[in-house]
Amino acid sequence: DEYGIQNSNSVLSGLGLVASYVNIPSQTAFNLESSGTFEMWIYPTTITGSNRCMISKGANSNLSFLFGISGTDGRLFFRIGNTDFNNTGGLAVPINQWSHVAVTWSGMPNYTVTFYINGVQSFVPVNGTATFNINTDAVRIGGSQAFSTYAFQGSIDEVRIWNVVKSINQII
Repeated sequence: DEYGIQNSNSVLSGLGLVASYVNIPSQTAFNLESSGTFEMWIYPTTITGSNRCMISKGANSNLSFLFGISGTDGRLFFRIGNTDFNNTGGLAVPINQWSHVAVTWSGMPNYTVTFYINGVQSFVPVNGTATFNINTDAVRIGGSQAFSTYAFQGSIDEVRIWNVVKSINQII
């Protein structure tokens, strides 16, 4: 960001290959099972075909979370453990432009998940029961350990991870 090292505005770009991602070593703080918020700026260059993962934690048998874009309809989705929360009535993420996306969740084990695109709630919150798996895996930005074909294509900037549900006024 603009306040980063030596005031350079760095962005995670050139994403799109299976090996193009950033791993953040596991910390207890990334086991956000009861509630949380992810937000980031994204510049997807494609959203069709495979699902696109923006941030995730966990391997196949022990997935904690995965925030991504559906390769079928370009809408946001959030996975907690083995349960998908799909933004089926929401807006598709625009391609070839910067967009601010966010997801919030709360209410373990009966979660309420809310999606946001460019400061606007994207349709109604989604409800469902899920198990947030606790593990020591790394947090991966731009890809998924569990689903190697979910590589994000484009650029990601200013990823924020919160251990509370942020309101729309706090997100953007």
